[in-house]
Amino acid sequence: ALWSQWHLFLHPRNLSLMLAMEASHPRKKARGLDDSDHDGLEYGHPLSSAEIKAYSSEGWVIPKAQLPAAYIDRLRLTLDRIIAENPDTRPERLVSAHVEDRGNEGVKGSQDFLDLAQHPLLLNAVEQLIGPDICLWGCQVFCKPSGDGMEVPMHQDGQYWPIRPLATVTAWVALDHSDKSNGCLRVVPKSHVGRSHFEHFKSEDQALVLNQAIKEAALAQLEAPVDVELCPGQFSLHDVYTVHGSSANTSSRRRAGVALRYMPTTSVLERQMFRSDASAGYTIDWENRRIFLLRGVDRSAGKNLYTALPNSLGSGSAPPGFVHTKAVVSEATWTAFKQWLEQDTSIPWERAIEGRRVAQWGVRYDYAQQAVDFTSVAPIPVRLRELLPGIGPEFVQCIVNMYSAADGIPWHIDDTSFGPDVLVFCFGDPRPLLLRPSGQSTGPRLSVPVGHLDSYRLSGQARYEWEHSVPQGAGNRVSVTFRSLAPSTMPAPEATQS
Repeated sequence: ALWSQWHLFLHPRNLSLMLAMEASHPRKKARGLDDSDHDGLEYGHPLSSAEIKAYSSEGWVIPKAQLPAAYIDRLRLTLDRIIAENPDTRPERLVSAHVEDRGNEGVKGSQDFLDLAQHPLLLNAVEQLIGPDICLWGCQVFCKPSGDGMEVPMHQDGQYWPIRPLATVTAWVALDHSDKSNGCLRVVPKSHVGRSHFEHFKSEDQALVLNQAIKEAALAQLEAPVDVELCPGQFSLHDVYTVHGSSANTSSRRRAGVALRYMPTTSVLERQMFRSDASAGYTIDWENRRIFLLRGVDRSAGKNLYTALPNSLGSGSAPPGFVHTKAVVSEATWTAFKQWLEQDTSIPWERAIEGRRVAQWGVRYDYAQQAVDFTSVAPIPVRLRELLPGIGPEFVQCIVNMYSAADGIPWHIDDTSFGPDVLVFCFGDPRPLLLRPSGQSTGPRLSVPVGHLDSYRLSGQARYEWEHSVPQGAGNRVSVTFRSLAPSTMPAPEATQS
């Protein structure tokens, strides 16, 4: 990590105020992290040593870390849309919910769930369990409606998965409250220890999501199942050999969750091993199933055939007016910039509405009013113009954003009071800049990998006709944004400041 805590940047005179703001911020409290019990900071190492040990010995774990509430709220809206678009499919059987076209499995999904699978909190937790080379090979929504939510019998996933060597971590992410009364996930502790399958049988019960279940005689030899009760945003992790299932939902509350299937790239999806049909209770098309290399490299000797992530930036596909420049500043400049942030007591720190720390000069954007405030504020410090290249006189507004791993910026177009040019410098945690045509809430988007010391510029169509966002990350990040003003806007006075 480039630094361990944000307060290393801050002068002692600012520190007590900033830490008080941090402690009182509701989003930080809701994230559910207890740093004293974790090996790393934020999303870098989300599983504590005790949680890793519990996963190894018990076959499952509920991490203390959890996904932000606002993010889960958006995913619930996505789920509502998917259910409406698949009226002939039981909501417990929304297989391949991360793929937008129906394919042979018949479900029209959403890229929002593929984005969820790439969330750094989930990927970093999975990496702690199976290593850095990670493939996503499946995603299924299990949504049990109130009153008639279907039962999932006790089973082992690997019984019907053509993966060799058999290795998968399933992350089960709760979108609704999931508890005993509405049919939460249930697991059998230590059932994974022997790394073998118990005898299954095929059930003819039409009220089951899956028709393969472990025989009662085998279940009787195991420990009693444990209810995995989760709040929205919490997730559990379980091993491919862990026996699990869930009861029917006869309550008055819906129960929805997303199961994300991750395997190390040393394993292979053997597409011809099992027939692609509905023998498991619903259609699974192994031959044409899309798998995604999410992190690291392929170690299957080319046997795994990956689908390119749909949000990758292809040659010539960037919108007109977008320019990305790698390593535009030096490490020495970064060091000098950090020193300035630490030592300058005049930096006007405040909070953006999403929670990250910001400082603004020249013209201030009022986050509470969601509008530009033209009340006079201090001009851009001369030191910033000296440190960073290409800051011409047309740039009269500047904002420094300080992101923790849990901070991001939602989709937006910069306020039209600002001018035709936006120039951004990025330091620290590398994160993609996401781009999509204005108003296009679904469908493919572009993802530009913006690294430490990089810059990018928005003008023309990229500035006015494309939205952009920054996702959460794995560590701390700083960006410095310079903007001009629209010709119809009164220019902010520029003055010399030492």
